Amino acid sequence: MLQRLAGDLQAGHLAVVRQDDDIVAFVICDLQQRWLRQLFVLPSCQGRGHGTRLLATAMQAMPGGWLRTDADNLRAQAFYDGRGLTVRRRGPHPVSQAATVEYGWP
Repeated sequence: MLQRLAGDLQAGHLAVVRQDDDIVAFVICDLQQRWLRQLFVLPSCQGRGHGTRLLATAMQAMPGGWLRTDADNLRAQAFYDGRGLTVRRRGPHPVSQAATVEYGWP
């Protein structure tokens, strides 16, 4: 996971939400490819709007952008569906071949 995050950070733009001195949420975006690479909110901090704000920031910075999530991550899918993203395709991840859902926005 650390290697993956390091690669994502090299290719993207990072925004964080802090609570005191701790990072409780972050988003990593590849602005050139308009790809939301990572969106994470600490489980104990979910439901406070951090993910919604970070997603809105990414969507505004990357019109016509997209993201991919695991097909078995129903919570993430409900989150994206609830924020108006649309499913662009379902299929295997291009590297791992794991089942994924690709979302997009205008």
